[in-house]
Amino acid sequence: YNAGAIFIDGVAAQQDTRAIAVNPAKPGQLLVASRDPAALLFVDTERMQSERSGTALTNFPARDIVTVGSGPTRMALGRLGSRDVVAVSCFDGHQLYLIDAVTAEVLGVIHNLNGPFELAIDNVRQRLYLADFRSSSVQIIDLSPLMAGAAAERTGARILATLGIPKVVMELQ
Repeated sequence: YNAGAIFIDGVAAQQDTRAIAVNPAKPGQLLVASRDPAALLFVDTERMQSERSGTALTNFPARDIVTVGSGPTRMALGRLGSRDVVAVSCFDGHQLYLIDAVTAEVLGVIHNLNGPFELAIDNVRQRLYLADFRSSSVQIIDLSPLMAGAAAERTGARILATLGIPKVVMELQ
């Protein structure tokens, strides 16, 4: 699951990344889910590209580091109204983080998930679909409270439904 050979300045392990995406809110910036440190990194590529001397660049500076739960694994990007958001699943920490892609502010955290893994944001319905690897189920999460400002309490998003009958695999706990 290593996302590639890029080195991010200012990050200790530098190469334990699990997901990389272009930040739709800021051209020239990458979003990187890093396992060490457990964080969402906002990485500046624009300045480095202007200094390019004909060789491929692999070193980039981290501009913002947002600490997330243990074992960030996947991320999904979405737009809720006028707000660009990033959802990060933290498999080992049993959490899901919702982060503003412009301000790098944590909008909400959903705790007590079994094994959050793959995820997708439905911009129109303001929902997030989260595949739970450990329990072989899918949670449907309501993101609309993030639009109403309820995220200031960090409890704004809630699970609306679970698809499947969750059965946690003991070997994966």
